[in-house]
Amino acid sequence: MKKIRNIRGKDVFIIGGDLSLGKIKDVLIDTSTIQIIGYSITESDLFVGDRGVFISDIYAVFYDFLIIRGTRSLKDMKLFTKKKASIKQFKKIQKLPVVDTGDKFIGNLNDLLFNPLDGRIKALILLNNIIIPLRNQKILIYPTSIQIPSKIKNKHLRKKSNRYF
Repeated sequence: MKKIRNIRGKDVFIIGGDLSLGKIKDVLIDTSTIQIIGYSITESDLFVGDRGVFISDIYAVFYDFLIIRGTRSLKDMKLFTKKKASIKQFKKIQKLPVVDTGDKFIGNLNDLLFNPLDGRIKALILLNNIIIPLRNQKILIYPTSIQIPSKIKNKHLRKKSNRYF
C-alpha cells in the first residue's frame, strides 16, 4: 500500500536503464470508476514537458523509484485527458468535500491508500477539522462505500468558499 504523497517525487527508470527519465509528479485517477489509471511524470529534459504512463506499463515499484517497461510507455499527457473527461490529476480533486447520504459534511479528501501496481484504491483519507478546529482528525473511507452522484445537488460541493476548495 502506498499513499499518493509518498509516491510523488520518486524517480522513474526503464528496465535495464541507469538514467532517470524523470520524477512522478502526480497520480491520474478515473473519477467515474474510482481507480488510478497511471502516473504523471515530469521529465528531466526541459523541452519534452510532462508525460504520463499507464498502470499496465509499470514493471515494478520500489521504495524510492519506479521501473517502467520502456520509453514507448511514456505518453503525452493530452492522450490521457482526451481519452476520458473523467480522468483527473489527484491535485485537482484533493481537498474535495465528502458528504454522507444525509448531506452531512464528513471531511475533505486529503490522500489515498492504493496499490501502485494495479491502481486499486483501498481507502480514502479524509481530513476533518470541524470537530476540533485546532487539531486535524483523519478519517478512512473504503471505496466500496462511495457513490458518485450523476448530478451534484450538495450545498457543500456548490459552495465557493476556501473552506471547501
